[in-house]
Amino acid sequence: MTNLSTEHTLIAAIPILVVLAVLSAAIIVFPKVNLDTSSRATEPVIIPTTIEPSITPYTFPLASP
Repeated sequence: MTNLSTEHTLIAAIPILVVLAVLSAAIIVFPKVNLDTSSRATEPVIIPTTIEPSITPYTFPLASP
């Protein structure tokens, strides 16, 4: 493993520090966004349990002898 100088160590640490700064800012800012939940839908979302085909399956005509 190569011995990194102080300058190279700082350059290598910059992307890590940027990622940590962005994540920290997102954690601080995100909970403050859209705290008003009264505008959200109160009805439950209905998820269909069966899948119905939207088109009728094509049946091939019988081959005549």
